Amino acid sequence: MTNNIACNNERPSQELDHTVNPDVVGLRADRPLRFCTIHYSQAHKLGWTQPGDDPHPENVRPYPGMRSIEFYVPANEETCQVPYHNHEFVELVLIRQGQAVHITPEGENPIQRGSAIIVTQGGRHGFRDIDRIIKTNIYLQPDWLSEDLRLLWGEPGLFRFLLADALFHQNLHGGVWQFELTEEETVACERELAELHREAQKLHPSLALFNGCFLKILWVLNEAFIRKEPDDPIPLRKEVWSAAEQIEGMVRMGTPFHVEEFARRRGMSRSGFTRLFKNTIGMGPMDYYQERRARYAARCLIESEESITDIAHRLGYSDAAHMTRLFKRLLGSTPSEYRKMALTKTDMP
Repeated sequence: MTNNIACNNERPSQELDHTVNPDVVGLRADRPLRFCTIHYSQAHKLGWTQPGDDPHPENVRPYPGMRSIEFYVPANEETCQVPYHNHEFVELVLIRQGQAVHITPEGENPIQRGSAIIVTQGGRHGFRDIDRIIKTNIYLQPDWLSEDLRLLWGEPGLFRFLLADALFHQNLHGGVWQFELTEEETVACERELAELHREAQKLHPSLALFNGCFLKILWVLNEAFIRKEPDDPIPLRKEVWSAAEQIEGMVRMGTPFHVEEFARRRGMSRSGFTRLFKNTIGMGPMDYYQERRARYAARCLIESEESITDIAHRLGYSDAAHMTRLFKRLLGSTPSEYRKMALTKTDMP
């Protein structure tokens, strides 16, 4: 039996209290997806219990390095609210038990079992009147999930938003969505989360299973999202989507992208298409191609043991020196420096 603890009902200030960066939740290039279930439970007087390191620390896995952890927060006056904050990554939240009030720039809304929240990069929110909440937070850096999200390129709603965030590096929404799942949808998400948590405890967890469970959770969330937001949240011109999709394929095939040829096939001038692309994405199509190629090279550096020379040739660079120059200009370090930093085990809890 739990004790009832009175909460301070004063609203958290909508002045930004803090920003949560990827390091705080353990996100990095080779760990772009984290699951964390938080229990705001009066039955546990444990304080903030640290989840600790991987159950098998010797099992250093490359991308995606997903992890599922749990910890408990004791219920008291301070933990009845979460201060107004924002994130430098995308957060998906599923409320599994309890109730609270969710605070955003647009107002306040009650949350309870089945409530789902999407917080974009830079989106601000907080909570008050937290009452025995159990919630699972999914932290993700969409850029490093773009390969998996490409499977869902033609799907509307949440998938398109995540792809736009991953590929175009623009906060095209700049806020917070809240919507409701049915009980059946909530149970379906919980089933996948349980499978993820079980798999995470194994010595050799299946990355394919992690990917599959995560995409199934996204699918369920997307169904509920579309009910709330039937209009496309990312109203981009089809020419831009088509170009971005073609560029992704060319990057992986190691073939060059010709702006003039692409524009001509769509009855546009090179300058007209470049202007349309830049006005939408924030950079020209050739600059976008070079950035996507550098980011795919970065992923290859983490995922494989290929030499830098082999990666450069496979992705269509003239040689390793050419790749190194562009890579450093776009990502701030040389390929060898990047590989060393990314694969050095400095994991967060």
